[in-house]
Amino acid sequence: MLGSGISREGSTYRAPAALRQYCSNELLLIRRSVQGQRMMDDVKRIIKTDRFNSFDKFHETTKQLVDRYAEGGAITEVFEVPTRAADGKGRWVIHEAADVLRATVDILSPVRRRLIDYQQNPWHVAQWSGATPPGGLTSDVVIVDLPEHLDRLPSGGLSEKIVLTRQPLHLLWVKAAKKGAAGIISDHPVHGRPDAVWWQKLGWGGIPFGTGADPIVGLVLSESQGRELRKLHRQKGSLSLYLKVDISRYAGTHDVVSGIIPGRDDPQDEVWCLAHSAEPGVADNASGVAACLEAARVLEELFTSGRLPRPRRTIRFLNAYECYGFFYYLEHTERLKLPLAGINLDIIGLKPDLCNGNLYWHESIPMSAQFVNDVGQAIIGSLLTEKESLYRLKRAPFRSTADTLVGDPKYGFPCPWLTNCWRTDDRIYSDNNDMMYDDYHTSNDTVNILSIEGLEASA
Repeated sequence: MLGSGISREGSTYRAPAALRQYCSNELLLIRRSVQGQRMMDDVKRIIKTDRFNSFDKFHETTKQLVDRYAEGGAITEVFEVPTRAADGKGRWVIHEAADVLRATVDILSPVRRRLIDYQQNPWHVAQWSGATPPGGLTSDVVIVDLPEHLDRLPSGGLSEKIVLTRQPLHLLWVKAAKKGAAGIISDHPVHGRPDAVWWQKLGWGGIPFGTGADPIVGLVLSESQGRELRKLHRQKGSLSLYLKVDISRYAGTHDVVSGIIPGRDDPQDEVWCLAHSAEPGVADNASGVAACLEAARVLEELFTSGRLPRPRRTIRFLNAYECYGFFYYLEHTERLKLPLAGINLDIIGLKPDLCNGNLYWHESIPMSAQFVNDVGQAIIGSLLTEKESLYRLKRAPFRSTADTLVGDPKYGFPCPWLTNCWRTDDRIYSDNNDMMYDDYHTSNDTVNILSIEGLEASA
């Protein structure tokens, strides 16, 4: 493959001799040193706290990452990013921190049983949900599945009611709040997964400014749970719930964790590897963080032992709250030069049947330096020739995500994206996420969907 060149849109990239030699020698040594079971153990540690999607737990994840990087010989740094900008505005600033302490929902009538327990399944609580009064809230359910039905209601027409809807929460919560609703519950279906709870939010990075409404309680059910509630409501003509949701909102911080493998030259001369933490899914994205930990461990051990020469440039592994961490870090740290290049690890290590056996290499944004796309494809393609039964390499065009925008020269540096996220080749060029793996952003995103061999290959 390397000898004949790599085809790209009618042109041919022939890997230089040094890169061909690297793929034949150093890469194989690195590959033999990677331990997939160790990565899986890291995934389990990370998700033990990140799954709660709560800032107090995110800080516990930070401690775990610092310890794991340090155990592997990497230098560690923690950069604290404030929420709620002092002047009331700011770029890439989360509006406020939120600790989810507990949340339960009980059906009071026409039957009595527990419906939701956050400790058992944190995905039931929408991100940036409001809280109930300290003593909880008892309310009747009103089913509203179409936005226009809300529009027809008078002001206060949902006073102290709980809205049950098949719509995603972000489409209706503001309207429901303005009509007086105390809470809103979504049973929006997940493709092919009727028992899965979809990760939903009342906003991204906080409640949007200018909504004119305080956050109401936002909860999420699986399609199956919603079907049962709707059946009860239809049969009995009414449905009463008791909600107790305890969420502490405050001006706090979140962390950017660095694991640093020093180079032999100018310490400011760096390449970066990004993988976002502070997300409740295993594939998305404890898998990417675990790959950072493993790569740091393996490289530092090989460099320290002398089996590989230490590289010229420093390698910095960064784990943070997506672009709210990465972009803020770029803009608020003193740096004489931008990193030369980087890579974004977002959703890796999936079992082949979930991603159609494909490992995608999405190019960096077109106005960035394009050599990184060819170099990355050469390295990954060389590795996967020995793992053809697991993944096939698919090179794909740039796709805008919260992390890959760092490749825009306005912000940072060329940064391709390595991922297993697509379950089919169709529509990966579109802006829709309906071709993502079926467990994407759901409570089914657990260790059961990961492959140890897939984690190894990605690392």
